[in-house]
Amino acid sequence: LMMIRAAAGMTLTMGSLAFVPNAYWLLIMRFWNGILSGYIPNATAMIASQAPREKSGWALGTLSTGAIAGNLIGPSMGGALAQWFGMENVFLIAGALLMITTVLTIFLVKEDFHPIEKKDLISTKEIFSKMDHLSILIGLFIT
Repeated sequence: LMMIRAAAGMTLTMGSLAFVPNAYWLLIMRFWNGILSGYIPNATAMIASQAPREKSGWALGTLSTGAIAGNLIGPSMGGALAQWFGMENVFLIAGALLMITTVLTIFLVKEDFHPIEKKDLISTKEIFSKMDHLSILIGLFIT
């Protein structure tokens, strides 16, 4: 349900950006886009909870690769689309692609969520004690 909400929210706000009358409305709609988005974090949580343990690293790595590739390639593609089709149409194209994502999410994503029992959880302290290079992780958090 959370993934459907995120996909639908992104679709509505991204497609509506083609119709904003000024920069203030653009900022407002981008603000709402940020609030209503969250597809990748929801997908990460779903994959982490549902992928078989031996495949979870591969599944999460594939999702992360797709998210990073989108962030790296997206601005270039958006610029090329704006050059070819005009700025307003870029938002309509992005909205249409997000609509396809929403429909695919509704019909193809099946959640099988089973909460972890409190007795099965490990504490953060235990997790950090099992790490070999904790200083590197702390450096990543700081940067």
